[in-house]
Amino acid sequence: MGKNLWEDFANNDAEYYILTDNPYPSNTKEGKAYFFKSGEDFSSKILSDVENKIDFNGTVCEIGCGVGRLLIPHAKLFNKGVGVDISQTMLDKLKDNAKDMNINNITTYLSSESWHSNEFSYVYSFIVFQHIQDLEIIKDYILKIGNSLKKNGIAKLHFDTREKSLSYLIRNALPDFILPKSQKKGIRRIRRSPNELKSVFIHAHLKLINESGVNTTDHIFTLQK
Repeated sequence: MGKNLWEDFANNDAEYYILTDNPYPSNTKEGKAYFFKSGEDFSSKILSDVENKIDFNGTVCEIGCGVGRLLIPHAKLFNKGVGVDISQTMLDKLKDNAKDMNINNITTYLSSESWHSNEFSYVYSFIVFQHIQDLEIIKDYILKIGNSLKKNGIAKLHFDTREKSLSYLIRNALPDFILPKSQKKGIRRIRRSPNELKSVFIHAHLKLINESGVNTTDHIFTLQK
């Protein structure tokens, strides 16, 4: 298995790599407040068009939960929250943040563990799949999401589906040491074909019920079991 870059990111500056456009330094009081407030606002936004389809008495799962920017506000609304991440340090920071905010209904899993043995009423993933280079890893996540969603459960998954321009291809071929911090391997965005993703959804027995931001950096697929 290759180097876990997100473990390095988590130890270096977890909040920066999760929210690179924070106007304040992530290690300041203002930066942390902005970080979590932006998570609350974004969580409300992404739930607004599916809240009448979701069983809030069930369990919510976030793929790529990081330190809890989105999962903590979601866990306040659901009976239980499950956080999945590739980095143990991220999960440890999530537990600390949840404890500080008196949230005690979150269970964490490394992505290699059996998180998908739970049954979920809602699964979401934002600003995560766009960083994964290997499509087979994404396929595995989506298949597990399909298997773990309860009947009529909802999934919201975010991708970058812009066309692969010449500048994009050149940048991805360059070595990390000459690239800016936000463009290095593991943090830069990987563009995916919408049709290719839709084939994966079908294979996972997930029905596409809505999509927004088609062919942009913020292409969101809303799926139902």
